[in-house]
Amino acid sequence: MSAQGVTLGPWQGEVDGTIEYDRETSKTKGAPRSTFQDTVAQEILTLRNPTIHIYDPRLLTLSVEGSFGLFQERLTETNGQVGDFHYGTLVGYDLLLQVLPGEPLALRLFANRTQSHLPVARPGASEIETENRGGTVEARWLPVPSTLTVRQELIDEESSVDGVVGRQDETRTYVTYEGFRGFVDAELDLRYEFLNLDDHVFPSLSYQSHEGNFGYSLDFGPESAWHWDSRVRGYTRYGGSYQGVASTNLTTFLVDELLRIDHTDTLQSNYRYLFVSTDTSAGRADTHTATIGVRHQLYESLLTLGTAENIYQDFEDGYKEVASTRLDLQYTKRLPWGGRLRANLGGSFSYEEDRFDKPETFVPQEIHFVTTPFALPIRLRNAFVITSSIVVTKTAKGPLPVGCLPTPSPPIPLVAGTDYTVRTVGSITEIVPVPCSTSVVGINPGDTIAVDYRFAVSPDLSFITLGWRADVDVDYGWIRAYAAYDSSNEQRVSGFAGPFLDDLWIALVGVELRHDGELLTASALGEVRRYDSTQLAYDTIRFAESVSVGLWGRDLILSLVADQAQDEYRSEDRTSRRVTGRATLTYLPSSDLLVEASVGAQYLDDTLFPTEQVWDAGLRVSWKIRKLEINPSIFYYDRRRGDVDTSELRAMLQVIRRF
Repeated sequence: MSAQGVTLGPWQGEVDGTIEYDRETSKTKGAPRSTFQDTVAQEILTLRNPTIHIYDPRLLTLSVEGSFGLFQERLTETNGQVGDFHYGTLVGYDLLLQVLPGEPLALRLFANRTQSHLPVARPGASEIETENRGGTVEARWLPVPSTLTVRQELIDEESSVDGVVGRQDETRTYVTYEGFRGFVDAELDLRYEFLNLDDHVFPSLSYQSHEGNFGYSLDFGPESAWHWDSRVRGYTRYGGSYQGVASTNLTTFLVDELLRIDHTDTLQSNYRYLFVSTDTSAGRADTHTATIGVRHQLYESLLTLGTAENIYQDFEDGYKEVASTRLDLQYTKRLPWGGRLRANLGGSFSYEEDRFDKPETFVPQEIHFVTTPFALPIRLRNAFVITSSIVVTKTAKGPLPVGCLPTPSPPIPLVAGTDYTVRTVGSITEIVPVPCSTSVVGINPGDTIAVDYRFAVSPDLSFITLGWRADVDVDYGWIRAYAAYDSSNEQRVSGFAGPFLDDLWIALVGVELRHDGELLTASALGEVRRYDSTQLAYDTIRFAESVSVGLWGRDLILSLVADQAQDEYRSEDRTSRRVTGRATLTYLPSSDLLVEASVGAQYLDDTLFPTEQVWDAGLRVSWKIRKLEINPSIFYYDRRRGDVDTSELRAMLQVIRRF
């Protein structure tokens, strides 16, 4: 269809109806049980036309989409009394205008908006509105084809948990430049981004940042067997503070130069220089690292790896320098009856010199990832930490746990005693996470934190470290057995060593049984590990099992996964036992029907924490009948931590009709 030069493509659309029921029950020992229920219904009509052009699609194209919806919500509290009845509208749009698309000089203008009203625990809903608008200029005719984007993003979210209202209201303005040029034997990429984040709820958390990246790679030399990679990155962030905690100001600069030479098919060498500078409000550190590595492959059996490295760290109050060498031999041999032997042997030598003006120094932005199902204590990498100097910042967020309100965007300065506590055992210091609850940010599984701190050192110390490692692995496919040993010993050369030297000894053995068939895949692993050092000692025993079986060909599959681990600390009175497991049944007879049911459990029994048990079960269905899609689901979650037991039941039915 066209009118006065405007050509419209076929219109598309859909009607989406969703009803969601959420019930949460909470019980604390000695207190009455509380129950909250929330029912939300949504009806949304969406229309779109992605192929509109004026006169000629090479001149101007337009894609438009609009949605209009209604929602209704009813809350029921503990005593069965019906609370307020809420209703409202949900309006969204998505617009994209392209001028001279695909030409050497092109322009893209975009704007979109989404609104949602979702039930959350205890009781209430999360009302989320996001807007995104801006434009991009594409200049492919430049010597370095480039794009320049100016974009503004608005996020407005309000949630209620336990009568506490949480609010996230941010405006983010981005200016981004990207350039890329490919050559026959080289590549060049450039990137710069400015971000201004304006937090309207916590103005002191507003910040600005600049980030620039330069990358260049080149293949050269005889038969292009030499490869050079060059990377430069600069980043600076400056802002305020949060709840009285120090600011998140940060400046980093990185230079990474790598040269790899393939001398022959079996001999390779590489040369690397890495410079990292980190400057925070608490201190500064510069690190220079130079590395030379050699790799030699003898037939298929013996791989030899040799490394020489020098690290120089410059701090505000002194320096540390480490020169080291390492040699590793990796041997592989085929065994009778289809087996394979892998054996590795290696040794290392290093000399370290520490010179400081004071008996302490500083570590900026030590990164830790919370990867376990439970937020367990996070051990800092250096001993003798001055606990009063610790500053913790959340730099990335994982999934928001049940019962927690949305938080500001990272980086978020965390508060000692509220979001975490500090624990010291001998010379070891740990950050002990406090789980989030309502407005408490906390540290949760999936989060990333950065820690700044000072720690005690010897002002004048030189020492050598001797290390060696060995491991062996025998694999027959259906069974694999392995063992490993690793040790290091530090010996004073000059200066005052005191308690600062550490010896380390690690040993582990394990066996794995496997079966890999057409309809049945299974494995069972058992492993024992002993860790001994001057500062810490513990034993770990771990079992892991997995089974996947086709009950009805490949249409119906049952999967079982379980993991059990126990740590016994010999250096302190502590035991930690963790158990996780999940069973999943998947029915997928065709691309139009999916039925998936799962049940999972997690258990933590740790001397440091209240015993924690988590159960969850869910069922979801996705059924497509021509242009009709039906998606029902039900989910149950129960968590008991100490004397607090919280459960949640959530059911949803979504029906979509496309046209």
